[in-house]
Amino acid sequence: MAPADLLDARSWAKSPVPALTGDPLHDPNWHTRAQKLGWKPDGTPDFGVPVADTVREGA
Repeated sequence: MAPADLLDARSWAKSPVPALTGDPLHDPNWHTRAQKLGWKPDGTPDFGVPVADTVREGA
């Protein structure tokens, strides 16, 4: 796959379904987190397996 210019609107395609659902910033049952993601061969994000819910000591 050739590199795309992410600032060019022609490099983007709208998905028919949401990639993310809910609003974790306004839902007390959700927690915002970040983790690495990859890319599928078709160029869509591969979110992989969510990281486990853990609490770090001293956090």
